[in-house]
Amino acid sequence: MLDRAGRAARSAVAVLLLAVAVSPLDQAPSAAAEEARPRTVRLKDFDNRGPWRLESLEIDGLPWWQAWTLSSSLQTQERPIWKFWADDPPFSGSYLHADLATIRSNLEGEGYYEARVDERIEILSRPKKSEKPDGEPTPGTVAVRIRVRRGEPVLVCSLYIDLESVTISSAASGEIRKRFPLAVGEPFRRTDYQEAASRYADYLADHGYPEARVQRHARVEVRDRCAEVAFGLEAGGYGVFGSTKIKGLKDVEKDVVQREIAYAPGEQFDQRKLDETRTRLQATRLFSVVRIEKKERTAEGAVPIELELSEGPQNEIRLGIGYGTFDGVRGLASWWNYDFLGDNRRLGFSGKISQINRALEASLIQPHFPRLRDRGSLVFTLGQQDESTYVDFGFVMTPKIDWWINEHLTATTYFSFRYDTLSNVTEQTVLALGPPDQFQVAGFTNGIGAGIRWTGFDDPANPIRGIGVAAAAEVAGGPLGGDFDHFRLIGQAAYYQPLDWQELVLFLGLRAGTIVPWDDTPQVPLWARLYAGGNAAFPVRGYGRRRVGPLSASNDPLGGRTAVVGTAELLYPLFGPVVGLAFLDAGDVELEAWTVRPENVQKGVGVGVRAVTPVGPIEVDFGFGLDRAPGDSIFQVQLTIGPQF
Repeated sequence: MLDRAGRAARSAVAVLLLAVAVSPLDQAPSAAAEEARPRTVRLKDFDNRGPWRLESLEIDGLPWWQAWTLSSSLQTQERPIWKFWADDPPFSGSYLHADLATIRSNLEGEGYYEARVDERIEILSRPKKSEKPDGEPTPGTVAVRIRVRRGEPVLVCSLYIDLESVTISSAASGEIRKRFPLAVGEPFRRTDYQEAASRYADYLADHGYPEARVQRHARVEVRDRCAEVAFGLEAGGYGVFGSTKIKGLKDVEKDVVQREIAYAPGEQFDQRKLDETRTRLQATRLFSVVRIEKKERTAEGAVPIELELSEGPQNEIRLGIGYGTFDGVRGLASWWNYDFLGDNRRLGFSGKISQINRALEASLIQPHFPRLRDRGSLVFTLGQQDESTYVDFGFVMTPKIDWWINEHLTATTYFSFRYDTLSNVTEQTVLALGPPDQFQVAGFTNGIGAGIRWTGFDDPANPIRGIGVAAAAEVAGGPLGGDFDHFRLIGQAAYYQPLDWQELVLFLGLRAGTIVPWDDTPQVPLWARLYAGGNAAFPVRGYGRRRVGPLSASNDPLGGRTAVVGTAELLYPLFGPVVGLAFLDAGDVELEAWTVRPENVQKGVGVGVRAVTPVGPIEVDFGFGLDRAPGDSIFQVQLTIGPQF
């Protein structure tokens, strides 16, 4: 009996000890299993059940700018740095799978057919169930690293262009080939291959062949890293412009549309003239939609054109905002009527404000006056300009005519009637300019001027080749009346030239001006003098606004009667619309007219970045002033966001 009880007791103790021993063992496998589960996995081994959030995404094996551009096109996106208050974005394995395919396709498009792309998903924390029955689980977090090994690209090993079916002059063919995107020995890029065909097709369409086509063929041997490329041109029939049918007009007169048409019936067909017509019609601001359709060529070779237009609102309110290092936040608000009393006549009122300028402006613009391609305008401005040297309050009225001479050459003539009054001018500034009794703080300036501009750039918006020059002259006073008599001459030149190394583009610029008082006028007033430095009319980077040239004892810019600024830049495309540059600026401002002193030249060097964005251009310059005045900062950051207005 006792033995039986003892055995029972021993069994109970054993069971109890076993239960105690098993209890931690029952939990330990769960924790151990958790630790044993891999922290870094491939996509195929990833448990897509979540929820999951993405903490970071890195792409290795590509230049940083290419990785940055590529990552912006992916569905898998990490939280932007500036959006610090937001949660990390959701992560999906299926999206990452599609993104890997996108990266491979992009690399193949760049000629890297054997590129390898793999991924690693680091699990930082795992999802946790909510303690509440209906609560949302806590998402797990992951970090994704994509590794790219591009390998060697496939190169263009042969390039054949069949011109037998159409006649193209050797000069024209040479010009096309000069900018041809494909070249033997270069990587076979898909976009270049597609663009190359359109180069010849565009040339034919611009020279009388509206139905021109280009057949293209490429044979890619990945093993040999060789692409054999061939193009064949099919010109189709020669054509001329036929009649034009205009559809969709309601309130706008037909004459307004007809004078914007850049071609005439019977002229050789030219696609560029259709494009110019579209640009002109859009510039009227009267149409929300402009469609130009070329119809099938007739047996006589005529190509009928159909213009389908949708009229937009004739009144428009514009709001704009921008930022500049020197003028701070700038704003614009304006109202325009684009058909004031008909004939596409434009009437507008606007207000502009920044730390330097505040202005109210009224404008009346008459297109096609006095000739078809000319434009007349009358602008009245009432404003205030706050500079470190002075505060200028005044008004100016300017009737002007812009003359279109040809596609490269334009001219301007104008009359300027203005009144200015100064305040906040220090005694030291007055003394630095001469006898105090000669200093005038207010007065009328009546002037007449003319200017001419010639541009020969390959792309007006983003040139990499060509020359542009401009000059303007103004005479004030004398028989025109007013309180000031002077002669002003301003000239500038710009030159772009692509270099044969690393896609670099060389830019050289020169701007020079002089102003000469006459008819016993003792001084050129402060508001009419020439200033350089920063973002002044004669910009020299690395210096503050107007800080190049003579300064008064109160450390205020005096400006001068002569200013000359030269610029040299090396531009390099970084990625997409972003361009990097290195620059050297040199400028001189002298108190005398027609005078330049090399020993007074002030130089600035630095680097910068340019980008075209949906909000407008963005420019950043980091400049060092090598000949700055004592006390001025050695380093200047010049940031501009948005267009100037």
